[in-house]
Amino acid sequence: LIRVWGGGLAERPEFYAACDRRGVLVMQEFWMTGDNNGRWAGDYSWPLDHNTYLAAARDSVLMLRRHVSLLFWNFGNELDPTSRSPARDIRGGLTALLDRFHANRPYTASSMTNYTHYDPETSLAPKDGPYGFLPQSSWYEPNPGLLFWNGTRADGLTIAFQPETGSVSTPVLESLRRFLSEESLARFPRDSANDVSVAAGDDDDDVDDDDDDDDDD
Repeated sequence: LIRVWGGGLAERPEFYAACDRRGVLVMQEFWMTGDNNGRWAGDYSWPLDHNTYLAAARDSVLMLRRHVSLLFWNFGNELDPTSRSPARDIRGGLTALLDRFHANRPYTASSMTNYTHYDPETSLAPKDGPYGFLPQSSWYEPNPGLLFWNGTRADGLTIAFQPETGSVSTPVLESLRRFLSEESLARFPRDSANDVSVAAGDDDDDVDDDDDDDDDD
């Protein structure tokens, strides 16, 4: 399942056509994120022009609704609390659009809301992450690597889909061999970002001290 993030765009039909052919499912978000819609910054009333926003949302729904790979819609990234974000008229407008033009697809109000008031009926998860490397076996467990705020495992929590988890993408093995030594490659990856940095040659022992060479000149 690919997530098209709410701070970005509605993907083009060419992208969805490729997903249709290859059997890849997509979670498509509308263009809102808590980063600038009141939760972290900005204002709960944003965007400034609600009519233009809903007109663009209507065009996107009509453009993408025939693609079987579009599994469900989400109103935005980390919109919290959902009672305030999206703004009431935008939430009502998006709901009406989807009920009218794409009624055979479900939708959620937010990708994530705070654990203290998490409701699986309106958001996907109560917490993001983890973002580090995880043992391969953990991906066969419920909610891989997810911890409650007190550090205990959240494997018993009902989450339909964790929208943000895992580390950055790793290059293919052939590419790794071009910039890692055999010793570093054998140690890659580790469970923490620090270990990965060391494995990539960022520790002090592997770095040439150019400043010392300059001092000798």
